[in-house]
Amino acid sequence: MKYTLNAIQEKLDTLNTRNGTPLETYSRNANGEYISNAGNYHIGRAYGSTKIQQICGNGSGVKEVIAFGTKREVYLKLCKYMLTN
Repeated sequence: MKYTLNAIQEKLDTLNTRNGTPLETYSRNANGEYISNAGNYHIGRAYGSTKIQQICGNGSGVKEVIAFGTKREVYLKLCKYMLTN
């Protein structure tokens, strides 16, 4: 299996759907401003590494669910996380 961002995103879509959280990280309010969707799991990337984050609340920040690693490491840890949560 090839561990790609798309494969990780598919797992996150499944996790978000299962938990009843929005699939999109951000949405627009009635004024057209972007707001964060509380509870959403999404991919974070920096310097060639990948991690999984969850938005804590509207405008309150994120928590790191799975620390930075290769796409393979993050995918496998995400599979394990989904079994326990």
